[in-house]
Amino acid sequence: MPERVLPPVTAPRWGYRRRARLSARVVAKRAELLLGFREKSAHFVADITRCETLIPAVGQHLVAIRTMLNTLSCAAQIPQVEVAAGDTEVALLIRHMTPLSAEDLVQLRAFAHTSGLRIYSQPGNISTLLRLDGPEEPLTYTVAGLTLNFQPGDFVQINGPINAQIVPLALELLALTAQDTVLDLFSGLGNFTLPIATHAGQVMGIEGDAGLVARARDNATRLGLANARFEVADLFTEAGIKGIPRAPWTRLLLDPPRSGAAEVLAALDLRKVERVCYVSCNPVTLARDAATLAYVHGYTLTAAGVIDMFPQTTHVESIALFERR
Repeated sequence: MPERVLPPVTAPRWGYRRRARLSARVVAKRAELLLGFREKSAHFVADITRCETLIPAVGQHLVAIRTMLNTLSCAAQIPQVEVAAGDTEVALLIRHMTPLSAEDLVQLRAFAHTSGLRIYSQPGNISTLLRLDGPEEPLTYTVAGLTLNFQPGDFVQINGPINAQIVPLALELLALTAQDTVLDLFSGLGNFTLPIATHAGQVMGIEGDAGLVARARDNATRLGLANARFEVADLFTEAGIKGIPRAPWTRLLLDPPRSGAAEVLAALDLRKVERVCYVSCNPVTLARDAATLAYVHGYTLTAAGVIDMFPQTTHVESIALFERR
């Protein structure tokens, strides 16, 4: 048990989801395309007309989006539509397995104009992403007073209001000073790293996705944060972990995927790290890694709390602070 239980991190329970992957399928009996989430343990697409957890610009307009998709010549070859939203703009990424016709392009651009949504074509992998209704400009969101640029296909935290709370909370738990050198593992596009750079002497973010690292570096340069560095490394491989610089880190932030951080915690020398802040999306792997931090590395779990990142679901995330005594 932690010495201190943090207040739960909560936010509005509806209209919060700014990233989503919607499935699309043409149903022969109905001769139309359905758009929604897949039913549990089935290959069927749920026939929904609204989604109250999606941001309203999409969740309240699923019928209009579905009607537009049904007009396209390649409707039967659209497997997915992805949603990505920043603070002020929302993008739809339409994945299609056959080319768009000239008329399709007219229809999509007209829909972008009337709906206010950005429309992107994605005929292949993420490198084929192309905006159809305007210039290639990044989406943006603000956290801890910093505006971060990102591309529609990038990973960002699904719940913006929750993210706006957990980043300052992590900074508070780390108790940063200008003398601290911080290691941020699984750093993404710098969601924690860049705010850390405004308080610490040096910070390094390490992430396996080269595209996210490129965006993180661009954000650091644009924001004038020369004390933030980013490197690409697969933190689930021996080679990637060995590449982590052995600087005299005084603080560590971990924000791993559901599989946790077992590999890096087994390999890192943490003897000079005074505080570890762990942001977890899986209580099972957090418990496992907490045991490693306590019994192998000698830390005390001094604070922990839950994060309601996905209201209306059973999923819970957590944040925990480990201190060396």
